[in-house]
Order: sequence, then structure tokens, then C-alpha cells
Amino acid sequence: MIIQKFLIWLSDREILSIPSYQVTFTTTRVMTEALTAIGVDFSNPLPDEADDPTAPANDILDDGYQTVPHVDNVGNRQWSMDTATQVHRQLIEDARATWAAADDLRSTYDQGEVLEAIVPFGDALYAQFLETPDNWTAENVQTQLIQLMPEQTLHENQLLLGSWMQLLMHLIESGKLDRDRTAPIAASLQWLHKS
Repeated sequence: MIIQKFLIWLSDREILSIPSYQVTFTTTRVMTEALTAIGVDFSNPLPDEADDPTAPANDILDDGYQTVPHVDNVGNRQWSMDTATQVHRQLIEDARATWAAADDLRSTYDQGEVLEAIVPFGDALYAQFLETPDNWTAENVQTQLIQLMPEQTLHENQLLLGSWMQLLMHLIESGKLDRDRTAPIAASLQWLHKS
């Protein structure tokens, strides 16, 4: 998009200070304001079931998480199908709630994109490190991101990092994660945005 490239160009020359992870959101906001100024109506129709954050979570993503290669144990933790399923379903629920609560995500991406950015990545954290949301570590989140990001497009990486930042904020605000324990993970995400 030309506006996105222009914002990046301005930011690179320190004419405008917009962190790279906010360029997509800023671009969308600028486009929305411009289109609204010329009379385009953005009133949202009622969401259908696919966009309803209260719809059952088990029909959104496939069960591929069940067959992904995984470690058997890490320290005193052992892989289990029950935990993998619980993590997967909770990630779907939290991803939907994150999308519904985050205006920047909703205005930039559809719910399916956000689910696809959050859920498989969270599933991979469990499969590779046996980490559930309550024991995610910055080191393992960063390791997983560094492995994944070179394989993705810029758009996919912006979606992944932006979705995960919003997910962390949602989990902190809802009391599911501790702010201080989550801060290093957020710092890792921000560091990768700048890289």
C-alpha cells in the first residue's frame, strides 16, 4: 500500500515517529478517516456466526495440533493430548475475545486471520516447549518467532506480532496473566517488531 510505504519512509527518516508494528494499524486508521471524510459508511452489520466471539470454539480451526510433532517431556512436564486440547481450545477462545476487544485488530484483520496467527503459534509453544499460557517464557516465545518469521511475508509477521501483543494485553486485562511476568514476552515481541 502506498500510504504504508510512505509512513515507513517518513519514520525511517525520523520525520514521523511510528513504530513499525503500528504502521499497519496507522495506515488503516488514515484510510478509514479519509474514506469517512468523503462519505463512505463503515457501520458494521451484525456479525455472522464466524465473527461471533461467543460462538463455539471447536469449529474454527482443524485438529492439526493433535498430530504436530512434539517433545515428550521438558523438565518435570510431560506432553499430554488432554493438555494440548485444552491449550488449543483456550487459545481459540482468547484469540476470539482479543479480536473482539481490539479495535486495531478488528479494523485491520478479519477474525480468521487473527485466529490463524495466534492459535497455531500457541499450539507450537506447547508442542515444542510444553508451555501453556500461564508459563510462557520470553525466551521460548522469541525462539519460536525467530524460527517462524523468516518463512512468512511481512504482512503475516505484522499480523502475528500485532495479534500476540493484543493477546497479551487481553490476557493481562482479564486477569489470566500477570503483568510483570508477561512484560519480558511483550518486550521480545516489540524487539522483533523493530528488527
